[in-house]
Amino acid sequence: MQQTLTAKAPSQRIKTIVLVLGMGLAAFLGSNWKPTNMLADTLRPIHFKQDIPDAFGAWQNDRGMDHIVPDPTQQAFLNKLYNDTVTKTYMNSAGQRIMFSAAYGKLQADDTLQLHNPEICYSAQGFAISGLRPATITVAGKAHSVHQMLAKTANRPEVVTYWIVVGEKSANTRTQQKLVRLKYAMQGYLSDGLLMRVSSIDTDPDRAFKLHAQFANDLAAQMNEPARIRYFGQP
Repeated sequence: MQQTLTAKAPSQRIKTIVLVLGMGLAAFLGSNWKPTNMLADTLRPIHFKQDIPDAFGAWQNDRGMDHIVPDPTQQAFLNKLYNDTVTKTYMNSAGQRIMFSAAYGKLQADDTLQLHNPEICYSAQGFAISGLRPATITVAGKAHSVHQMLAKTANRPEVVTYWIVVGEKSANTRTQQKLVRLKYAMQGYLSDGLLMRVSSIDTDPDRAFKLHAQFANDLAAQMNEPARIRYFGQP
């Protein structure tokens, strides 16, 4: 056992060194070299109105319930941070409800113009966050990386699944987002970003996560491949 631990240590140190160097390079480029081309101008556009329909698979938009989707930040701040947002509540034939929201920012330039991970926004609104973890769901027959968490207040147990796409790359953590932005910057592009969040009120997290995965798969199934790449990302 001791030999196994010793063998893994150098590998972990190398990963840490590479990460630190990458972050240092990102900081250097941020202060000394600014790309000027917008990545969004070279990719398939994000159009919530046409890409996120009111009905797909077993799901139907419950318009009367759209107002219950929580807005975790002030609207003025959202308008500054994002170019477009959408919030909808869907219900399936079994009466199960999903609260869906998406936010798109054409420019992910610095810490003041970046997508905010939901755990940060929920915490700021008084939710207690627990169980935050990476997970994998199946979307259109492919493994897709997401983050899952529980967000609770005294009378609201909300189960949340979310994922973030920078350009066409899956990047659910702040570190991943910075590294993807750096990669695009080295190619001369300012990257865009998309946050997708699926949640439901449920006291059984495992049941809720399975429902979220089904919803995401059904949403992806009605998209063509270019749209799926933009909305779900690639490794």
